[in-house]
Amino acid sequence: MTDVSVETLSTIRLPSDRFRRNPPKATQIKSDSFWSRYDAQTVIYDIYHCPRRQQLTLILPPTMNFAPLIKAATFSIDGQKLSRPKWRKWRRHETLTFRGVPQADTFTATIDDATYTQRVNTIDQSLTGLNCLYTLSKDNELGWVQDWVRFHVHHHGLQAVLIFDNGSTTYSAEELRQAILSVAGISKAVVVKADLPFGPLNSDCTHRSDAKFLQVAMLNLARDRFLSSCRAWLNLDIDELLLSPTGESVFEATVANRWGHLTFPGQWHYLTDEGGPPAYIDHRRVRLGDAPCPTKYSLRPDGPFGDFALQVHSLDRIHRKFSFAPKRFWFMHCRGISTSWKYARSKPEGTFTPASDLAQRALDAGLGT
Repeated sequence: MTDVSVETLSTIRLPSDRFRRNPPKATQIKSDSFWSRYDAQTVIYDIYHCPRRQQLTLILPPTMNFAPLIKAATFSIDGQKLSRPKWRKWRRHETLTFRGVPQADTFTATIDDATYTQRVNTIDQSLTGLNCLYTLSKDNELGWVQDWVRFHVHHHGLQAVLIFDNGSTTYSAEELRQAILSVAGISKAVVVKADLPFGPLNSDCTHRSDAKFLQVAMLNLARDRFLSSCRAWLNLDIDELLLSPTGESVFEATVANRWGHLTFPGQWHYLTDEGGPPAYIDHRRVRLGDAPCPTKYSLRPDGPFGDFALQVHSLDRIHRKFSFAPKRFWFMHCRGISTSWKYARSKPEGTFTPASDLAQRALDAGLGT
């Protein structure tokens, strides 16, 4: 039986008239639009409990000047005060972990004499044993999402999809999940509403990546709250299609790998006709001189690296080329599949040649009628 759900986050944001997170030290603001895109108010992204570990976790953006507020705060569940948590910091996110905590309904934080209450979420086990594909997305066309899913069902045996929706306005979370459900082969889909600031653009500031928190935090939240019991999972953006020169399923290969982890490079592919509606199947050109795209990866939750902190292109503190498998897997980075939210991606210039036979065959097999 096909099942699907829409989930939400238990987020706490501080009032803008009293608090504002400072920009990272290296970031120099170039435009007032920085503040409309930068997450200056969120103090907690989500609150979730793991019954098996009896553990409550808060996932946060980097606290920076909010750190004294967190240090002085008091926390409770269902009216019972919690002891001090273990506080861990990574480059783009932080966690507060309370151990020996029973399941509860309500979490309360008292920060600078103000009280904030949210529900406690529970680790989701609905993806147990399934081959899963994960991404963070906003306003990507539903047809693109369907083709993205369809391609990976055909070539890799994909069974489930987890999408964090970053505040789409062109369709609802319900419409997104129905689009995913329409793809044959999908037995479970989860859409998580994450309507929070994504972060600034290059035109807003220097060192943009230092001021962009949401993508990495949601990756780690997805791993902990939704993907911890799946068979294996694949981290790709909507504009990326994973190919295998050997014809392997990335999920089978990840399960069989001693590290339970594979990384692979990407190559930009371009539309044959820039004037028509963009579709994956028309990305049949490559451009001479393009550098390989940064790696993406797959992971087995019960493998040696299953609990490692994650970055967008690699595991945290693990080199991108560790367990690198470019002869077995690489992804097509489809230039025309974009809302151009970051920069204009239509009408690229350069010298183009036909895409490889492998790429063209894979498009026809996975998406041809």
